[in-house]
Amino acid sequence: YSISSSPLISPDQVELTVGVVRYGDPAAAGSAARRGGVSSTFLADRADGTEVPIFLQRAPHFRPPLDPSVPMIMVGPGTGIAPFRGFLHERRALGATGRNW
Repeated sequence: YSISSSPLISPDQVELTVGVVRYGDPAAAGSAARRGGVSSTFLADRADGTEVPIFLQRAPHFRPPLDPSVPMIMVGPGTGIAPFRGFLHERRALGATGRNW
């Protein structure tokens, strides 16, 4: 899971993009045969709109360019697209004129 929102667009909430991990163990019986990622299945099993207590830790060096006219190339090998969704929201909120790839 990754934060996929910008505080400029949603200052009072955090949006997550969650890839749910669920798999089976054919050698096990009953409920032991069903496995899942601890956080991803916890989040996926909550009803939409359910509040979940969190702790946020800023990553001050992982952010869009400060100059909104600078083009931004986004590459997510292994990290996925979630953080870049937040970057695009933030650049839209700032009226960025630089192109995004």
